Order: sequence, then C-alpha cells, then structure tokens
Amino acid sequence: MAWRVADIAFDLTGDTLYVLDDVSDTVYQYTVGTSYDLTTITYASKSVMVNPDTARPFFPVALEFGN
Repeated sequence: MAWRVADIAFDLTGDTLYVLDDVSDTVYQYTVGTSYDLTTITYASKSVMVNPDTARPFFPVALEFGN
C-alpha cells in the first residue's frame, strides 16, 4: 500500500481509485465500495511500478489516463 501519496485518480465510474506513491514509484489500485467515497476503499492487491529502470530514474508526480 502507498507510503507517501503524490496523486490520486478515480476511474470514470468512481468504483476504482488509483494512488501514486512517490517513494516506491508505484501505482496502487483500490476498490471503492460506494462510488467516489474515500471512506469505503479497500486495497485490491494490485499494483504496478512505473519507474522500473533504476539506471535512468525519473520522479512521477501525477496520474493521467487516456481513452
């Protein structure tokens, strides 16, 4: 789960929350029980590292999704 949150983003329905952790450069996925209600989130046990190339590090600071 995220240690230091750099950004958050909901999917279009508000049923999924994505959290960018800028310490681990990882995006974590959460399930939202009631759309857009942060008090109802649970960790979906899904994550992806967005900066796996440690030889050429960059520092992700925001989430953005396309169609």
